[in-house]
Amino acid sequence: MMFDMTIATLPVLEFYLPPAAPALLKGHLEKHGFSCNSLDLNLESRQLLTKNEFDKFFEFTNANKPIDQKILDKVFLHWEKLLLEKPSRWIGFSIFSSDSHITAREFLPWFKQRNPKQQVCIGGNGVSSPEFVEDVVEYIDHIIHNEGENPIIELLKGNMQFPGIDSPGDQIDNLDTIGYANYEDYNLNEYDRFYNENVVQITGSRGCVRRCTFCNVGHLWPKFRWRTGKHIFEEIKKIHQEKDVHHFYFTDSLINGNQRSYLEMCELLADYNSTLNKKITWGGQYIVRSQKGLPDHYFEVTAKSGAYNLALGVETGSDSVRHHMQKKFNNDDLDFFIEGFSKWGTTCTYLMLVGYPTETQKDFEDTLNLFKRHQRYVANQTILGCTLGVTMRITSDAPISEQYGHTFTIAPNATKNSWVSNAVPGLDLGERIRRRLVAHRVAESYGWSIISANRELRKIKEEAQQWMTGSFEVTKDSYLMDISP
Repeated sequence: MMFDMTIATLPVLEFYLPPAAPALLKGHLEKHGFSCNSLDLNLESRQLLTKNEFDKFFEFTNANKPIDQKILDKVFLHWEKLLLEKPSRWIGFSIFSSDSHITAREFLPWFKQRNPKQQVCIGGNGVSSPEFVEDVVEYIDHIIHNEGENPIIELLKGNMQFPGIDSPGDQIDNLDTIGYANYEDYNLNEYDRFYNENVVQITGSRGCVRRCTFCNVGHLWPKFRWRTGKHIFEEIKKIHQEKDVHHFYFTDSLINGNQRSYLEMCELLADYNSTLNKKITWGGQYIVRSQKGLPDHYFEVTAKSGAYNLALGVETGSDSVRHHMQKKFNNDDLDFFIEGFSKWGTTCTYLMLVGYPTETQKDFEDTLNLFKRHQRYVANQTILGCTLGVTMRITSDAPISEQYGHTFTIAPNATKNSWVSNAVPGLDLGERIRRRLVAHRVAESYGWSIISANRELRKIKEEAQQWMTGSFEVTKDSYLMDISP
């Protein structure tokens, strides 16, 4: 059988969730009468190699460290076999982010030189980098920009002038027109356990209803769009019945960005759960809303729908900092939400951000006090932990970058994260690192679990060493372009 398209992911990705993009595109192509095969080459590399080999391969794909060519050839030959054993008119490589650039730069020329007649395209957020595209463009036939569902359909039809094929693409206004994700090509048991059971990803919306100053989602997705609650529910139900999956992780910037759609989904899931012995559960990123206007059954139906470990973008314990961030909720709203979650047994995680450019010492102490005030919700396991990040980063496509010269500037001998605040004297990278470490110690003293603590502390140590040695000197433009969120 000749497939119309094979869609494959390239490292580096995490190993605890099957990649969503190939599954979603597979389902969408099949809805339009095209055949599609999906491959997770990221997972395949780990299964192929010995632990020692994989450690070296991971160092290469993650940090571009030198690698024995024999290991690279072993991986590439295996990938080539998988890609060609089920022939396809097109092979599409999913470049999920800049984390896949190292692998793609090495593998795409290797593959194209060995298979010059095979039609190849790339897509994903990782193709937004002009420098990356310039490096690989001669080894591919086309680039799918922005949202790929419609451009890929037109690519297979031969309509190469369609927006999104080698040109900026259009956003899809009605997300209910997209096909349901199809995970049949994945063996879910091969992935690391997430919440101690199989999990698949699902997308309920694109973009964000907020425009937080530190976030670049508004640049990537200018318009916020959502699926109806019924459409989301039907996809969850289909995957549950076909793959016996009970837990779903939303890729959305905000699951509850559209309250009407959100409540419709929750009500349908709550009714469905009432018929099941083993309930559906779901999680993802979640916004704390103003308590005004929330329906009386909001927290009850959220719990009964299966909400689990919702990632709340709390960011700070300071109302003034949160106001500058454009988060549009205050500590009273946060207290109201966490009490509602506690009453109905909905668990959550706090996403925190230390060292915002307007964060005074008093603001920072408000964050420390938040760990103390909400300790009782940690004790009753409503709050499962928090992330503290690696201090505030500034990217060129985030709204706060427009405040360069006013709210912040770049320090002399700057590292890529070494901006200094103009609003708060003394708030430089060294002070932000100090605050981050203090926050870590205080949160742990109140029993908070710090998620990804070891990985983040290693990054902080590296940044501190670079800052002290002044090993990176950058201009404003290169600083804002190079830094990653």
